[in-house]
Amino acid sequence: MRRLALVVAAALVVVACSGSTDELPPYGDATASYVTPLMGEIQALSPDGELLVVSDGNDICLQSIDEGLLDCFVWIDEPDPIRPRFASDWSSDGSSLFFSDLRRLTLGQQPPVWSLESGTGEFTRLLDPLPTAAVDVAVNPATGTVAAAAVIGAESILESEDDIGLYLFGDYGGPRLLLPGFNGSIEWTPSGDALVASALLGDREVFRIDAESRERVSIVGEDDELGAPVLGTLSADGRFATVTYLDALSSSFRSPGTPFVGVLDLETGAVEPIPSIDDTGFVGAYSAVFSADGAAVAYLYTDGIDIEEDPLVLAARPTAGGDAMLITDQIGLNPLDEPITVVSLFSTTIDPVWTDDRIVFASFSWALVVDLEG
Repeated sequence: MRRLALVVAAALVVVACSGSTDELPPYGDATASYVTPLMGEIQALSPDGELLVVSDGNDICLQSIDEGLLDCFVWIDEPDPIRPRFASDWSSDGSSLFFSDLRRLTLGQQPPVWSLESGTGEFTRLLDPLPTAAVDVAVNPATGTVAAAAVIGAESILESEDDIGLYLFGDYGGPRLLLPGFNGSIEWTPSGDALVASALLGDREVFRIDAESRERVSIVGEDDELGAPVLGTLSADGRFATVTYLDALSSSFRSPGTPFVGVLDLETGAVEPIPSIDDTGFVGAYSAVFSADGAAVAYLYTDGIDIEEDPLVLAARPTAGGDAMLITDQIGLNPLDEPITVVSLFSTTIDPVWTDDRIVFASFSWALVVDLEG
C-alpha cells in the first residue's frame, strides 16, 4: 500500500530478498502494453495483477485488465465532483479492499476507512459513526487486523494534531492506539506481530514496532545527503523493504546519478540503491517491485530526462545480488501520448504488482502491463 507521503511526492524502491539464486530466468519474450480506465481513474491494482480498481468518486468498479469488463458498485449515491485518491491495502486472500480517500483529506474533510467485499460489492465503514481520517492503511496478513495512520474522534484532521497516531482496528476491539503522534507509511510484517513504518513527524526514520508490547526499534534514520527514508513495500519474507529518499528526489534533476530509491535490509539497516542496468542511468530507478516470492526486484528506469529520446527500460536483479537482466526496452508513450515522468510515477498511491507471469505499474490514468511470457 502507499500513503500520503507519496501524495506529497515520493516513490518506492527495492532490492531483492533472501533465498534467491544468482541468476534470473530469461525474459526475451516479454511484451509491454497499456490499459486505461473505462471510467474515472485508477485507484489500486488487485494482488493477482488481473484487475484495476477504478472510481469516479461515486462508484467503485473492478476492471478486468485482459477483458476490459467492468463490475461496478455504488459507493456514494450522491453526485460528488471530487476525484478520489485511495490509500489502500487488500486482505491476504484478495477478497476485501480497505481504503481511505486522501483527496478528501487534503481538502480538510474527514474521510473514513472503508472496506469493500469484491465478490458482493458490500461496503463497510470502520468505526461508523466515529469520525476517522486515515493517511495510510495496512491489513495484517495473519489476522486481518487493520492498522491505520489516522486521526480518531475529530471532525477534521486539521484540528486534531493531538489525536493523530498509529491505530489498530479489529482484533483489539479498536481503535487501539499503538503509537501516538505518528503520521507516515506502514506495512505489516509477514508474521503479523509487528509493523514496519516510516515517520513524517518527529524522528523521520524507518522503524519496527511490536503490535502487542509497543516496543519501537529504529532501523535506519535520516541520511545527511539523501534526507529521510520513506517506506515502500516489504519482500515476501519480510527481510527487505523498498525506500525512497525525498531530499534526493527533489534534488535528483540537479545531480544526475543521485540514488533516490533503494532496498533496505530490515535486519542490518543497510540501504543499497537501485541503479539502472548499466549503472550509468539518470537517477537510478523510477519505481520498483518485488517478485511474489521475494527472489528478485524489477525496476523501471531511463537514461535521460526526455522519454522520447531515452525510453523507459524494465530490468530485474536477483535477490542476493548479481547482474541485472533486461526484461524489455520496448516501452513507449502511454495511450495519452504523455511521457512517463518522475512525477507521474511518484505522485501515485498505487503499489505495482509482480505475479508469476506479469508486472504491472500504474498511474491514475494508465496502467503499464508487462507480460513476461509475451
